[in-house]
Amino acid sequence: MKILSKILLPVTALLVIVSLLVLPILRVSLGGTIISNQSLGLDEHNSIVRLVSAAQDENSQLSNYIKLFKQYSENNEGGSIKDIIPSVDWLYAALAMLVLIVLLVLLIVGFGIFSQKRMLTAGFAAGGMLSTMLMKTFFDKFADPIVSGKINVSSLLSGLNSGTTTAPDGTQVDLSGALSTLGDALNESLGLNLSGLANSLVNIKALELSFATTGVMLAFGAVIVLAIVFTMSAKNENTGRLPG
Repeated sequence: MKILSKILLPVTALLVIVSLLVLPILRVSLGGTIISNQSLGLDEHNSIVRLVSAAQDENSQLSNYIKLFKQYSENNEGGSIKDIIPSVDWLYAALAMLVLIVLLVLLIVGFGIFSQKRMLTAGFAAGGMLSTMLMKTFFDKFADPIVSGKINVSSLLSGLNSGTTTAPDGTQVDLSGALSTLGDALNESLGLNLSGLANSLVNIKALELSFATTGVMLAFGAVIVLAIVFTMSAKNENTGRLPG
């Protein structure tokens, strides 16, 4: 039974990592006419592997927007992404929970192999379940203002375009204030509201964590059940009694 516990507990814990990498972790649904799931190189439900692939694809808009965020940080000394996405701290908190989940998995694997303290591994697994719930809560707090429209899409685009871009002929073009200038022109000549126009072009219908969190919770739950079973079996062996 000791050998079995040293195998099953670590393997079950590693299913958490498998869930994070293979199962969809992020649901993104875009209904705009310019920015869509397809243009970003994303499905509606995306695994971490899929997200990394899209971010590294030079032909996807997602890669270009990541560069714009970097440009904004570099071209605005003393500024940060929080200036244009006030809820970004919740995203950092969710990422911190993701790192904690991975660390707890490593602890379960280590203690599962090298220690007989099976209830301690159950405690780590319970902490993993709590961290998963907090990760989802924190991400929802980050995404809610974006999906609900409290963070205006046109303001976000205006902030990103405060840097420079490269024209087809290779010259550097300053984009500072370009969007607000366009907005003034549309308002004066056509009576169009840029905010409403931008939100029709970039419509974020859904932004939330997906199925991977369920897989993580189930894996941690399985670790707890196994730890309890192995602990009870060990006690029965020590007292010379059979289970039940």
